[in-house]
Amino acid sequence: MEIHQEIFKLLGIDLDIEKERSSGKAALADQNQLQAAQKNGYDFSVFIPGQISREEIIKKVQAYLSNSILGAINFYTQDYLYSKAALKPLRPKNLYQILLKSQKEVSAAHPQTAGKSFDQCQEILAQTNKTDPILNLKGLTLEEYLIAQVNLFNQKRDWFEAATTSWLLEEQINTVQNPNSCLRAYFRVNAIGVGACPVKSFRPKRGA
Repeated sequence: MEIHQEIFKLLGIDLDIEKERSSGKAALADQNQLQAAQKNGYDFSVFIPGQISREEIIKKVQAYLSNSILGAINFYTQDYLYSKAALKPLRPKNLYQILLKSQKEVSAAHPQTAGKSFDQCQEILAQTNKTDPILNLKGLTLEEYLIAQVNLFNQKRDWFEAATTSWLLEEQINTVQNPNSCLRAYFRVNAIGVGACPVKSFRPKRGA
């Protein structure tokens, strides 16, 4: 818990993880989920402050990157304001835990999605959940992705996707400029890049 509390301190998030946990408010993985996650390689734990708004988390991560001379978040479109996750959030309103694979690149963590389009990755996700429903797998939201990046850098001095790009599958978009699309994100040259991309678009170095 100390590691995760330190992350919140670095981001300026005033939230006591132990207090949230002991109060029963936090949505944490149960023992069966933890065992299934470990068995399948989901060994990188991240705590998400669900009670803090998207706008506030973006500001705090942006400030952390700037103050640490690590870079910035570069938004190439404003679609993150109009995604499904932004307009109708479904995540817990209190502290919750997610478990990720700690491999650096999409091609290593989720090779079955490498080079696949957004809609193909959605199909792969749905099929995987049918095979092993206890994992309760979901795509990442923008907030989860940003906090996970800070966690990985603070713990391992590294970033996800030094050479690849990830679909944020929870960030579905349907705007005039980007109909039936999804946010994608990556880390390049001391900056996290976030933008929308057409649903059928795919590249060899993109996955989810």
